[in-house]
Amino acid sequence: MDIHAPEGRVRFAGPRSGIDGGSQVTITTGSLEIPGAIAEEQTRLAVTLSNGGSIKLRALQGTAVLEYRKANPDDPAPRIVIPDGHIEPTAVLRQVQ
Repeated sequence: MDIHAPEGRVRFAGPRSGIDGGSQVTITTGSLEIPGAIAEEQTRLAVTLSNGGSIKLRALQGTAVLEYRKANPDDPAPRIVIPDGHIEPTAVLRQVQ
């Protein structure tokens, strides 16, 4: 799935909405909110954030991968919020160029 809303806000509906099942998702947005988890094997989320962007999610689990980047290298660092800090050791959260 690809979502392109470079100056918008992407929010998954529902209190436990997440990304799982080996999904491959690419999102370009100003802010992203996922109230559920990014989970399970081979699940991959690639996010490009516009100026001052942010990502908020509940958890990163299993071998899921969340890669994020700034749309413009000169933009300030994006804000990543995982309220409980729940990132399993097998999951990957990284900023890419």
